[in-house]
Parts: sequence; C-alpha cells; structure tokens
Amino acid sequence: MVIEARRRVVRRRLRGALLASSCALAVMAAVANVEAQPFGGPLSPLTAGLPSPTRVNVVQPGSKVPDFTLADLDGNPRRFSSLAGHPVIVNFWATWCTPCRAEMPLLQSFYEEHKDDGLLLLGIDVDEPVALVQRFLDATRITYPVWLDPLGTDSPSSASMDLFRTFGGIGLPTTLFVDERGILRNTHVGEIDRKALEEQYRELRKAKADG
Repeated sequence: MVIEARRRVVRRRLRGALLASSCALAVMAAVANVEAQPFGGPLSPLTAGLPSPTRVNVVQPGSKVPDFTLADLDGNPRRFSSLAGHPVIVNFWATWCTPCRAEMPLLQSFYEEHKDDGLLLLGIDVDEPVALVQRFLDATRITYPVWLDPLGTDSPSSASMDLFRTFGGIGLPTTLFVDERGILRNTHVGEIDRKALEEQYRELRKAKADG
C-alpha cells in the first residue's frame, strides 16, 4: 500500500509538471501569435494552432455546461447541476499557480459582495490532493466552495483535469461565467481583474433579466 501511495504521488507530480509546462507554452503562443482580443470574445483565438487532442469537445460560449461530479473538501460528491438557478463563476486553479494565488483575494471579496444577490463562486482545484488544498485554503482564508478530485481516485487522468480540458485546458487560472440556466456565457484565461469580473457579472445578470 505504501508503494502504491507513492506511485499515486509521483503520477500527480508528473501531471502537475506537464500542466505547468503546457500553461507556459500556451501563454507564450498567445503572446507571440495572437492579436489582442476584446474581453468577451470566444476562447478559440487562444487555442488556435496549439497541439491539443482534447479540443474536439471543448465547450464554447453559448453552449450548456455538461453536468459533472467532483468532491467537496470533505469528500462528499457534488454535482454541478445542483447549482442550477444561480449565476455561477467557476474558477480552475492550483496551489502552485502564481496568478491563481494572486487573484484569489479578489475572487473572495467579489463573492462576499455579491453572494446575497444569488451569485455562486466555485473554485475547482486541478489535480492536487485534498490535504494540500485544505492546508492552502486554511492559510489564505478562502471561504467560497472548492471542489476537487474524488477521494480514492487513482487513474492516469484525473476527473478535474479531464473537466479542465473540456473547457479548453490551455492555462491556469481559467474562469467560466455560467448563467442561471447553465449556459456558458464567457471564458477568461489568465489572472482576472475587478473590471473584467464586474463586466462579466453584469452580463450574467442581464441574461437573467432577458430570461
């Protein structure tokens, strides 16, 4: 059992290293080959030309977010469909990701400002063990819900990583804006600022008003 546990740790570290490398390559490719796009544009300009065999089923803005199940920090299964009826900001992140850590205080404050309006903010940690994630959250005092891989998962590709790839999977952090009907309205790759958050939240509220 000790040997198998060590193997799981090694596999996670290898996947983390590969993801970090792909994030860096994606950013460099975007800077070198893509002209600046106005915020609110589709994800496709950032993924164009990048080798990604999992891009076939990438969820695009205007499409319904497919239901998925991950686990909360206590190991309880959580389904995304349980959040229906609320606008949701979904943030893919990892403890090793510097821009992820940098934007989390902003996400926390934005969540506190708007949660009484019905806004839900969901952090999804990509491919890290729950003990590590819990220690990080305790130290940073992040209180919005965080989901991650189910406990006991031991597969070559984690559920959180597969989900991340469903939404492009080209860099962390990645933030999704989903309306109350479960429609993906926009995707933001990279560290987000308050202006962008406010703009996208207004769009979510507008979608609700328009029905």
